[in-house]
Amino acid sequence: MMFGGINSAGASIDAMKHGEASDILLPNQTERVQKVAVDIGGSLAKVVYLTSGPRSQGGRLHFTAFETDNVENCVAFIRSLLDSSSQASTVPNQDQDQDQGDDSDSQSSGQSGHAPVIMATGGGAHRFRDLLNRELGVEIRVEDEMESLTAGLNFLIREVADEVFTYSEDRPMQF
Repeated sequence: MMFGGINSAGASIDAMKHGEASDILLPNQTERVQKVAVDIGGSLAKVVYLTSGPRSQGGRLHFTAFETDNVENCVAFIRSLLDSSSQASTVPNQDQDQDQGDDSDSQSSGQSGHAPVIMATGGGAHRFRDLLNRELGVEIRVEDEMESLTAGLNFLIREVADEVFTYSEDRPMQF
């Protein structure tokens, strides 16, 4: 299944932690895309980014965080991600945004003539928008935090097996 331009079929949580949080493995991701998103809050700036596997087979969503007081470290990290990518994220044409469902707000790659884009949420997305734009040379697309949270939870519920569970007093905990 495609979720925001990512082939999420067979997605799973990596059993090994590579830092502060486990990665999400995307074994069927074949298209090379650069995806970077950031949530900048009062104390932490959280970054999620997609990398491609060897020979563009599979992909991996990584998660990392920086203290907001040291936002320049976050900016430097994002710059290194963008610099290491041969294809930057791009902003779709406004005409393409309409009537495209889940993929309309996604970043796509390889479309010449479009400015690189980073999706951002949180109060810091507004506070640091000019800094990110100036330092990274990208467009910052500020998204609603609750809508992004809902989309992320939908991704976990629908695409990542056994990652979300429910609790009911009538039944024992089930995954």
